[in-house]
Amino acid sequence: MKQPVDVFQTDGNLDRGSEGADGLHVKIGVAEKGTAGELIPISNGNEAVARFGSGALVDSLVRHFAEGGAVCYATCVESDIAGTIGEVSHTGTGSATCTVSGNPNAKKDFKVEILYGGACEIAQFRFSNDGGVTFSEAFTLPASGSAILLSNGVSVTFTGTGDCFAKGDVYSFSTEAPNANSLKFLEAIDKVKEAYDPINCAYKFIHVVGAFDRAFWTSLGVKADEFDEDKIFIFFVTEFRPQGASESADEYFQEMIDEGRLFHHGRVAVVGTRERYGNDDDFKSTAIRLVANLSASKTNIHPGWVEGFPAKTSTEIETWEVLKDYIDSLDMSNIICACHYQNWKGIFIKEAHLMSDKNSDYQFIYELRPADKIRFLAYNKIMPFVNSEAGVEGDESGVDSLAAEIDNAISNAMELPGNSEIGGHETVLNFANDEVFGDILMLAKGTMKRFRIGVGYVKSLGGN
Repeated sequence: MKQPVDVFQTDGNLDRGSEGADGLHVKIGVAEKGTAGELIPISNGNEAVARFGSGALVDSLVRHFAEGGAVCYATCVESDIAGTIGEVSHTGTGSATCTVSGNPNAKKDFKVEILYGGACEIAQFRFSNDGGVTFSEAFTLPASGSAILLSNGVSVTFTGTGDCFAKGDVYSFSTEAPNANSLKFLEAIDKVKEAYDPINCAYKFIHVVGAFDRAFWTSLGVKADEFDEDKIFIFFVTEFRPQGASESADEYFQEMIDEGRLFHHGRVAVVGTRERYGNDDDFKSTAIRLVANLSASKTNIHPGWVEGFPAKTSTEIETWEVLKDYIDSLDMSNIICACHYQNWKGIFIKEAHLMSDKNSDYQFIYELRPADKIRFLAYNKIMPFVNSEAGVEGDESGVDSLAAEIDNAISNAMELPGNSEIGGHETVLNFANDEVFGDILMLAKGTMKRFRIGVGYVKSLGGN
């Protein structure tokens, strides 16, 4: 894999030498600023805001760290869909009219409140961009027809004559952030793939932030296969769309179930539910919490572990009263959901499904992650051996030594007493000219479940 030229490095040891390194991942999403495809290491919410401003990517990053998520890479997507402004609603007795203009760069709920009535250049106002949770200081309204810059690229203009403003008047409107079509996300994924480096940028999974349909899931499956062909062992986490304004919760969850049943790929995980994080006005995907849990745990840990991963800031599951009647069916469709448990306080992740076919070896993220770690460790031993002088002709004693190196690497990384990720393993290798191939039998920790992991490399083909 080529050395990345567009990875912003602040810590060359970002993904090495720490217990949480296997949770290193990339978040891809729409943001107010940043260079599309440039990977930036982010370790806290303040860095996310400084690097990317606002937008869905920043929202996800800020809440990721609030939920206990570990350091990650992030990159923005080139936005090709402009932000939009909703209709203005007015409550109160004033006669002034309000028009809104600009290029909104974030999803916001604006309120302009008249504090002191009267005519233009006398009346005073304040504004909020978070639905009235916080407000600005007071300002005097300018002359009729003069634009007033609020925030996030939005301006308002009031027109009226005489005492057209009344104390208590409120003008409300919402904005939607710029967005990107699915092709822009796929282009960003290609750039992230180019930036992969097994030493300096060895991320383990990718969180695609946003609302996507089944056609996009299929595209992610194609991308996952391309990563796998290049010996980059990752999976994707993506999000189901929010409920439509004219759509009932029953219709919404039934479509989610139907879409889940029609899609299968063992390296794509789809998160269906949404939660309120902290005091947010709106709900955001449970994928935020799923990824935070994955980033901070060993490869074999279920991100829905009740004692280990109760929600830290999440306070409510969207439409839970309806969702709970569909959750078993969603679970059978491999959709990842947030849930409540009887007699347990908090919000949890029910199951960490992959969108796998029922006959696939790996049904859950916590089964795939340790297998991918073994693939990574084995490949990093097999590839240089095949490309070395000793590996050209194929030598039985050399292959035996190689198997021992692989065993040691797996044991040291995944079988240390008190910190193990697997219950054991066995390596069987074969060789031919310019080729080593075989299987590693992995025993899942705490179970009798065994997984056979095919490994190998062919020099003449550049990998197999």
